[in-house]
Amino acid sequence: DFYALHCSGGLYDEEFVQKRMDRGDEVEELGGKLAAEMDPSGRDDISILAMQRLFNHQPNGPATPVDMVLDYFRYDYEFAEPPRVTSLQGTEPTATFADFGDDANFVADQRGFETLIYHIAGQYLRSDKSGNIVDPRVKLNKVVREISYDQRGVVVTTEDNSAYSADYVIVSASIGVLQSDLIQFKPQLPAWKILAIYRFDMGVYTKIFLKFPRKFWPTGPGKQFFVYASSRRGYYGMWQSFEQE
Repeated sequence: DFYALHCSGGLYDEEFVQKRMDRGDEVEELGGKLAAEMDPSGRDDISILAMQRLFNHQPNGPATPVDMVLDYFRYDYEFAEPPRVTSLQGTEPTATFADFGDDANFVADQRGFETLIYHIAGQYLRSDKSGNIVDPRVKLNKVVREISYDQRGVVVTTEDNSAYSADYVIVSASIGVLQSDLIQFKPQLPAWKILAIYRFDMGVYTKIFLKFPRKFWPTGPGKQFFVYASSRRGYYGMWQSFEQE
């Protein structure tokens, strides 16, 4: 559950917020049905905003402070892009929820996410008695600058001029790195792949952690997430309390 904070202080009426959330759910469901009817090739794809105009009859999308922040939570917060540039077919239904369910869980393990990585890696990489990975096949702090490939295999060259050969290579660099041309591919990647890379933007999130001298927000069971309904869309929209009682 989450609650909507009014820009002048206090909370919006829960029933009112729920009705606006339900309306957003209805429009999203209609968008999902429309996406399912579109050609799988994507030739008929439209933006989320175009879909909202179609079903909600609002020329510029959600316009009230509550509707804007709920819309921000639903799309910008989820996909790092506003509805006007977010693909309908690419996001409806959202694959994460469609494949794994609607539950969203917060991991509070003090050991951090790296514990999962080390546990999985320890099943096939050599480790010492303390659990540290000491497998010589793992190369850390190596900056890749060039990937050469042909029918015989692949050669990866790093910044210190080390070269590593393999039959295949999986490139997991971010879209931002691929668009920056920091890694040279020889020969150049095919045109269809280059176009796919440049069709996307690098999503940017900023998380700010604040410690206040006192709690000025509602507390208690279920009061962990808040949305700030500002007249400026997306202005510090999402808040989460980490000091649950």
